[in-house]
Order: sequence, then C-alpha cells, then structure tokens
Amino acid sequence: MSDKKIFTLPNLLSVLRIMLIPFFLVYFLNGQIKYSLFFLVLSGISDVLDGYIARKFNQTSELGKILDPIGDKLTQISIVLGFAILYEKARPILAIFALKELAMIIGGIIIFKNYKAVPGSQWWGKFATTLFYISVFIILMLGKMLSENQIIIILTIAVMTMVFALVKYIPFFKKEMKK
Repeated sequence: MSDKKIFTLPNLLSVLRIMLIPFFLVYFLNGQIKYSLFFLVLSGISDVLDGYIARKFNQTSELGKILDPIGDKLTQISIVLGFAILYEKARPILAIFALKELAMIIGGIIIFKNYKAVPGSQWWGKFATTLFYISVFIILMLGKMLSENQIIIILTIAVMTMVFALVKYIPFFKKEMKK
C-alpha cells in the first residue's frame, strides 16, 4: 500500500484513540472510574487493532507511524495529568514521566525531520508501556483500597521502567541516525 494513503483503517483507529482521551479524562477526574476504564480499554483495543490491521493487511504508512505514537503519548500524558491533579504527592514522579515523554517526542521529531523515517518501537519500550498500563489498571481497579503512598510506589515503578526504556532508546536512535 502506498505511504501516501491517509484514510486507512489503522489511521482512523489512531485518530479515534486520540478522540477518546477527553472522555477518559473527564470521567476519571469526576471519579467515574467505570466509565474512565471503559474509554481506556476502548483506547487500548483500538491501539492493538490498528497495529494488527496495519501489518496484517499491509496498511502501514508514514502517517500511521506518526499517528500511533502520538496517540500513545497523548493517552499516557492524559493519564499522568489526571493522576497529577488527583494526587499531589505523585507530581514529582509524574514530572519525570513528562520529561521522558518530551525527550522521546523531541528525539522522534529530530529523526523524522532529518531522516524522513520513523523508527519502530522496540521490546523495551513496549514492555515499559505495558507495565505503565497495568499499573494504571491496578490503581483504577483497586481504587480506594490503596493508600496514596501505595499509588505513588506503583507509579514510581512504572515511570522508572519507562525511564529505563528511554535510556535503552538513546543508542538505538543513534544507530538509526547513522543509517
């Protein structure tokens, strides 16, 4: 399929995922956890489906390689923003997450601008993202059963794993830029 094709099902699913973010955030901040979980799960399903469909039916595109991580980053940022609003003690660790994401976005822009290609994600990034979402689901599912300190510990583990992924990506990006 041509990289010029924009209106593919995977790209539309990525746009849908981005459009789900405000719904998740509004329900989350209003304490309507069931609804926020619904939109988060729907977002996750669309994320898995867009990647599967893109590969299975040869619908990958440069736009999709940009939209997918943007959807991922915006979803994660909205989750972190929600936690930062609700849990003041978590703000320092969440600030580390925000700086990590900013570094990843800047790195991706530099590579795309200079090399017109977007390198794919690696296992360590997928692992860190999966752990992040598992942590979020644990926190949302257990809700009031967890103390704020327990929530901070769970978020700290997830964020430190994501920082580890960033550190692993640095030599990977350097290698990609030499190609």
